[in-house]
Amino acid sequence: YKTITNEVKLYLQGGYGKAPGSVSEKLRRQAIGSEEVIDVRPADLLKPEMAKLRKDIGELARNEEDVLTYAMFPDIGRKYLEERNAGTLKPEALLPIPEAGAMASSKGEGVPTEFVIDVHGETYRVDMGQPLLLEDLLRKHPKLRIYVMHYGSPFVDQMIAMMFTYPNLYVDVSCNNWAFPRAQFHDALKRMVDAGLEKRILFGSDQMNWPDAIGEAIKSIETAPFLSDEQKRDILYNNAARFLRLSEAEIAKDHQRGTPGSESSFKPAFRKAAR
Repeated sequence: YKTITNEVKLYLQGGYGKAPGSVSEKLRRQAIGSEEVIDVRPADLLKPEMAKLRKDIGELARNEEDVLTYAMFPDIGRKYLEERNAGTLKPEALLPIPEAGAMASSKGEGVPTEFVIDVHGETYRVDMGQPLLLEDLLRKHPKLRIYVMHYGSPFVDQMIAMMFTYPNLYVDVSCNNWAFPRAQFHDALKRMVDAGLEKRILFGSDQMNWPDAIGEAIKSIETAPFLSDEQKRDILYNNAARFLRLSEAEIAKDHQRGTPGSESSFKPAFRKAAR
């Protein structure tokens, strides 16, 4: 191994939790050197920071989401909050959408037969997101727990069929729960719930750029009129706890974090989900 990335180092050290299989001790030491191996839940090693963050950001933060925005993006987050509060925040200009017909004509076709998307200069094919591509892997490893990001959208029907067939297959709703139109997201979520799959849907936000995404993601679950309180709790917390095989002690610690007045008390939705 000429190069070991930070992600691999953290994985071998235990920073992403316990590995599903055995790890070569020789390779582990090559990656982490004399650093200690993390043999507990990594989240338990996080130091309480909310009180200091609240003090640092001061009156710029109107709520806990603003504090979290500052925590994740100190420089950009502070600038965003300053501009928002001053009323000077301006949305970025949207790039023009290229003409689809020009691509079809250049290929000598009247109508394009597949969608090809360029992301950062690299070609991305929509059909590569097809959930059916996972079937060989699931048949080969029937005990492997897998979750599919963004519930395999836009292939919701195929995703439902796969989840019917493979009980170890889960999905998350990250990004789609705030980036998609609410009606579109709720339609897909309801289809999965109506199919009896509400115990295998995991909450996520995929929040990386837009500061308000976490709140919008939570709201998309809280406002779903077809979800019961139990189903909301399952999606927001319980399903992930079961998927990750958290112990009773770990779950109890999460519940303690979510109680009012605790250092990690973020939002009522998180507290409600943890009960």
